[in-house]
Amino acid sequence: MSSKGNVGCLGIIGLLIVVSMIISLIVFLVGVAAALAGLAAGGWLLYSAFTDLSNRSRLSSGADPRAATGTRAHQIAAASHAEAREALSSTLASWQHLTVTRAIGTPLQGRFDQLEAQALRDPAFQDLLLRAETTHAESVLATPSTARDLARQTVDMDQLTAEVREAVHRMSRG
Repeated sequence: MSSKGNVGCLGIIGLLIVVSMIISLIVFLVGVAAALAGLAAGGWLLYSAFTDLSNRSRLSSGADPRAATGTRAHQIAAASHAEAREALSSTLASWQHLTVTRAIGTPLQGRFDQLEAQALRDPAFQDLLLRAETTHAESVLATPSTARDLARQTVDMDQLTAEVREAVHRMSRG
């Protein structure tokens, strides 16, 4: 009987040794995984830093396509802004020319007095002219510096140009 008890005791001791070895192996593998994760994160941070430095270098040297696209967008917006300012200027100058010359030599010559009286009585038209002149002056004196602001002011000037022309046309028919 005593031999059976010794085998049981050795079995429990053996089981405890195996369990402790498995626990040690799990702890070791978790430690290795944590070390590998730390190395991977460090490598990713280094890669990210080098990528950012190379992007900044390309941007500062002007070799990056995104910088070229931004420059081109600004050039296009500036050209559109200049054309819209010229169209608004031409529209306002045409209205001033009509009022100074009394529309002599134009198709409006016969009914210009009526047109002028209607324009002077219409506060909406007077407000429209004032807004157009103010916007034109702002576009000359304080040209926006970003493509977005240039485009926004271009749209405003184009809209005012269309509104002034449409209002004069509407008054000349009525």
